[in-house]
Amino acid sequence: MAETSFSGKKEPEHPNKSQGKRPPPAFFGKLGFRVFFVALIFLVVPMLIHSWVKYLEDNAYHKKLLFVGLSEIVTGKAGFTKQIVQDKTYIMDLLAALITKDVAEGKFNQNLEAFDSLFGIVNRDRITGALFYQSLDANGEFNCDVSSEKLLVGEKNIFSSQQQQAIKNGESVFLDIDPITSIVEIFISRPVYVLNSNVAIGTITLSLDALALLNWIAMVEAGPLFFQISFLGKEGRPYVGQIGQIDPSEIYVFKVDPYYDSEVLFSQVKQTPMGKEYLRVFGQTKEMLGVQVAVPGTDFNIMAVSTLETVKIQPSSAMITTLLNIILIYLVIGGGLALLITIRISRPLNALCGVMENVERGNLSARYHHDRVGFEINVLGHTFNRMIDSVLHHVEEARNERMARELLSKELKIGHDIQRSILPRERPDIPGVEIATGFQGAREVAGDFYDIFSAGDKKLLISVADAAGKGISACLYSLCARSMFRSFAASANNLEKTILETNNLFCLDTAESGNFVTAWVGILEPETRTLQYASCGHLPAILRKPDGTITEIATPGIALGVMPIQEAAVAQVQLEKGDMLVLYTDGIIDSQDSYFEFYGKKRLIEVIKKEGGKTAEDLVDAILGSVEMFSLNIPLVDDRTLLVIRMV
Repeated sequence: MAETSFSGKKEPEHPNKSQGKRPPPAFFGKLGFRVFFVALIFLVVPMLIHSWVKYLEDNAYHKKLLFVGLSEIVTGKAGFTKQIVQDKTYIMDLLAALITKDVAEGKFNQNLEAFDSLFGIVNRDRITGALFYQSLDANGEFNCDVSSEKLLVGEKNIFSSQQQQAIKNGESVFLDIDPITSIVEIFISRPVYVLNSNVAIGTITLSLDALALLNWIAMVEAGPLFFQISFLGKEGRPYVGQIGQIDPSEIYVFKVDPYYDSEVLFSQVKQTPMGKEYLRVFGQTKEMLGVQVAVPGTDFNIMAVSTLETVKIQPSSAMITTLLNIILIYLVIGGGLALLITIRISRPLNALCGVMENVERGNLSARYHHDRVGFEINVLGHTFNRMIDSVLHHVEEARNERMARELLSKELKIGHDIQRSILPRERPDIPGVEIATGFQGAREVAGDFYDIFSAGDKKLLISVADAAGKGISACLYSLCARSMFRSFAASANNLEKTILETNNLFCLDTAESGNFVTAWVGILEPETRTLQYASCGHLPAILRKPDGTITEIATPGIALGVMPIQEAAVAQVQLEKGDMLVLYTDGIIDSQDSYFEFYGKKRLIEVIKKEGGKTAEDLVDAILGSVEMFSLNIPLVDDRTLLVIRMV
């Protein structure tokens, strides 16, 4: 739609628009004289003609409203369909990354059952159909290795041409017939590449039930207009719709560009031979109107169909009699008064038009002044004045808000840089110890960190911490606590003393601010596999033994910075070969799904039991992948931090 000058864009100038101030009309061009002249001489015949033409125009206008309404509807539905497709590609990219990683490590064939279960979990919603992966062999043929539909496993070259297109273009979204169910579905194919390469090793494809998706998107903001929608290929086949198979001979079909304004599209359509036929009032041979648009980024179209009977105006038999009565009364009573009244009442309207023209030229100080016979024009004029004042006010507010957003963006950038600087750049290479870390930062800056460094005498200090609050202050307190831990650990070489000195010094910084840091800290001697540890108000660490036994290890203690302490509880545990130690922050277990259910410690322990027999890196990937799947499409509100140590 056209935008006003207040939106930042000027409306296009009309070719015949006069420049400068409008000259005052001559006497014979005044509104009063024109009304008087028409009333006395040319009113009867022109009004009859006008009424009939008005009937034709109204009928055409209602058709225009139908065309514009369907255009807006089908464009919106196309955008909604595109959004659903984009939402599905997120999980496909995640699965593709997992396949790429396993193929690179030579573990894909051993993990087929895991992928089979994962594929089955993904397609549990009401519109998702099949999900399958086809590997690409040296002969250029596709082989289905994994599928949520068991009958597809082992099949070759399923939608081969579309898979080649997906590899070429990075994605292929098309409408086709499911080879198993023989129903029309939407298929989304994405390529799977060799790790750190653009060489394709296969494709992953997900299908959506086209009819179920139609019924879903038809319910979204349906509005008062009755319509039915369909999906169809570029050439009309395959086809799926709410009304079954349709007969094209019964429908006026217009293909529109979704990036055009509907009013502009209508002006273009009505100039075409088919458009002129569509605008005819009588003698229609087709009873329905269809507007078709290509779904962006796909190989199929969406069409909205409605019946022309919903907008057809039926002529009234009493119309002419009513017109004659109105004309007679107008000539007898109103003719003599028309000139004087119209001249006087047109003054405030002309004044308002003048104010609007001044505002259009950029003079935002122009205002309408009250006229004693302005009546509703006065109300309109004062409303226009308030509108200009409101626009100026909102422009100023928008300017201030933009400046505030820029300042906040700079602050968050500083916070992100500080938070990243806390995390170790490299992991120490210690014989007999396998270390893996995972960190997913939330949009808002928080205070999570993990740390691994040598504390001297062949000892390793490990810690995971979480500062209270968010923003730059949390990052700064985390950085402060981390620095103190490192300093006292290097000099004291004693965990209890390190915690006491760190806490008591940190209390001087927190003072009355109410800030604190929870932490799980341990000192590991790799040669003896002895681990001293202490919990400072933090979540217990999880220890998995080689036989799958799970133990939570923690000590009593308050968070750092709450108050000075005289002693710190420290415990010790003897680790064995194959033991897996997992440290984490509450961003893991407090992750929520779309139903506001928490991920919880129970799910975390289940993943550790199941995947803990693998490498530390595999366990980190499994935990983060499980949390991602659980909170799919839900933005992070807290950092997810993991530190996994495996004795080898």
